[in-house]
Amino acid sequence: MRSRSFVKFLGCAAALFAQQGIAFAELKSAETARVQSDVRAITRAVYTGDAKTVLRYTHTKVLDQMGGAETAERMLGEVFSIFKAAETELESQSFPSAPVFLKGRQHEFVIVPTLTKMKVAGQSVESLHYQFGARPAAGGRWLYIDGARIDASNVRKFFPDFPKDYEFPKKSLSK
Repeated sequence: MRSRSFVKFLGCAAALFAQQGIAFAELKSAETARVQSDVRAITRAVYTGDAKTVLRYTHTKVLDQMGGAETAERMLGEVFSIFKAAETELESQSFPSAPVFLKGRQHEFVIVPTLTKMKVAGQSVESLHYQFGARPAAGGRWLYIDGARIDASNVRKFFPDFPKDYEFPKKSLSK
């Protein structure tokens, strides 16, 4: 009698865990769509000279390091001028692999790999890169740091709770 009840209990527990697994997969899928949408918006903003959008997604730690939002906006204007002078235009952006979500004690992190194809002075260039996102562990908006600014050598200066064993994706630039 007892073993039948135990088997029934295991069956119910398995069904419950399966439902939670499906809910987790749906949540992860929604988060993947969210962060990829954010990265698309950042990329479009960079290539169209939309500093306000870039700043809206930029992590506050970067803004602080740059001397505040006003200084960052001015610096972005200079970068956009360089892009314009070099006749830089976005051809396409894709995601060569799924985002990687990580947890720290105080933050959640995401690494969003990107493959960006652009033209610079009429020449095609491909950039394999990533955006680094962080938000409080309790949730909230993702804010980003470009992969050119953050990697294994400095991530813990920004976020001491970032997992020590994570290996960042390789970055490359090719013609």
